[in-house]
Amino acid sequence: MKKHVGGALLAGALAATVAVAGCGSGTSSPNSSATPQAAGTGAKVVGAKTIGLLLQSKASEYAVRAISSSQEAIDLLGWKMVQLDAQADPQKVVTNLQTFVTQKVDAVMSTAWSADVLRQPLQAANNAKIPVVNVWAEVPKSPLFAGQLGPSETSMGTVAADEFIKLLPKGGPVAYFNSKQFGFGAIRGKILEDKINAAGNIQIVATHQTDYTNVQADTTKALTDILNAHPDIVGLYLDSSTTVPQAVQVLKAKGLCGKVAVVTYYGDLPNLAAVRDGCVNVLVDVPVFPLMWTELDLLAANLANGTPIPQDGPPSTGYPFPPAKVLTITKANVPQDPTKYFDIDYDFRSYFKDRWAKGLYGPTS
Repeated sequence: MKKHVGGALLAGALAATVAVAGCGSGTSSPNSSATPQAAGTGAKVVGAKTIGLLLQSKASEYAVRAISSSQEAIDLLGWKMVQLDAQADPQKVVTNLQTFVTQKVDAVMSTAWSADVLRQPLQAANNAKIPVVNVWAEVPKSPLFAGQLGPSETSMGTVAADEFIKLLPKGGPVAYFNSKQFGFGAIRGKILEDKINAAGNIQIVATHQTDYTNVQADTTKALTDILNAHPDIVGLYLDSSTTVPQAVQVLKAKGLCGKVAVVTYYGDLPNLAAVRDGCVNVLVDVPVFPLMWTELDLLAANLANGTPIPQDGPPSTGYPFPPAKVLTITKANVPQDPTKYFDIDYDFRSYFKDRWAKGLYGPTS
């Protein structure tokens, strides 16, 4: 059974997120005075830490959920989080990572920026012995990252592409929006293209690379132009949840909901509503809330005990729940309550709270 997580839970956590967002100028002191959790017998509780969150963009609800869940876990650990948002600008993110190095934060969580983009400040972070961990989404491996904790884009992309093709048994012309400028988009796009080529009866007649600096206007115009040029398309693949609300508006305006098969990612509330309305057929997701806590648990194990951070995403064993399980959301299982998220049915908060209070971090096996 899946657990439907209340939006009110997110709203409460957002208060903390908003407060931290004010630290985006990088003026917050790394020397946090937060009190660590009480230690259990023989356990080593990680002390107060300042964690830099190197954001790709806060434009999607997925990012908001991830930030708020991370903040909730960081508060419980007695740490401090400082956010810097690059707003999808590769030059700005280089500056932001260098800012964290200059501030001497204890660790950096980088949200799906590849090492090729971050090479110079990544090297500076390594020289300063500041671990930089990739989170939220998979990027190409690099020895400059202390760990890779993003869920497998290969797994997610495979599920999404298979679901897309399954919806089109007769084939036909399709369009897809891509994010190939980022690692996650490159992986998802290659899988989709390879599987469509193998299917043999589906033709990609239009593609568009999303402009993350102006997502709403870009998505609306691009999809409108595509539909005007190709009114007979039977499928639309959106590789980013950020584009979904605008794409749905365009499809509704043209009376195409239920007539064009749509597959996309992440169970943000507007995306879940689009599934209920019949405008989106499939959402591919991961357990966002427990995944963020697991990423921080693995980071805490490293900072407390020197435990190596995984290089292939969160481990599939060692936790009493699957932290990076690929979830498929359709009209058959979408939450009917418009305030509820789709998630795994496990009380991960109590699990981590009990362990962290005893100074226990990381998987149990």
